[in-house]
Amino acid sequence: MERRAGRRTYTPTPIRQINERSTSSVTPSTALFAPRANHARPYASTGIERAAGFRDRYLEAGIRLPASRIVRSAFDAAGGRLAAERLLRGRVRPMAIFAVNDFATIGFLGTLRDHGLRPGMDVAVAGFNDTPLARELPIPLTTVRSPMHEMGSLAVELLVRRLDVEQVKSERLPPELVVRASTDPTLPSPVILDL
Repeated sequence: MERRAGRRTYTPTPIRQINERSTSSVTPSTALFAPRANHARPYASTGIERAAGFRDRYLEAGIRLPASRIVRSAFDAAGGRLAAERLLRGRVRPMAIFAVNDFATIGFLGTLRDHGLRPGMDVAVAGFNDTPLARELPIPLTTVRSPMHEMGSLAVELLVRRLDVEQVKSERLPPELVVRASTDPTLPSPVILDL
């Protein structure tokens, strides 16, 4: 299905995530918020993995992701706002963005509002973490949900086994993509996809 975004027509593309390495069907005007480096140290290892996964999907699709489309930001709304301002000042406005956490994404949403742009209509917007706030926003946020309860239970189980001197291996659990109006304004309620 095609949608109008200002004067441009685009076909929404699903955003998928496998483990912490996000996968995405992308367009050349997609942008990415990546974690900010702090004195040459990563801001958060999960953010680095998510950003790397996003870039990997571009390479797999044979699409070059210009460095100007990767904006480093803090993981809070203020960082998302600053990153959004930088992206929106560019020559070509992004048609879609993926931020490595929901709070930075919320800052981006505020900047879109301030510029008179509509999430899901003018710019598709997706985040990561499925914070409780994501579904309560005026335009509910598409996001990736990690199985937090299962992760905690598994961590305790592995720790107990390790304390019993058993060899254990790190495990990754698959997340779910929760598609909401910020990427598909026709949705009356969220659609949850296993990844």
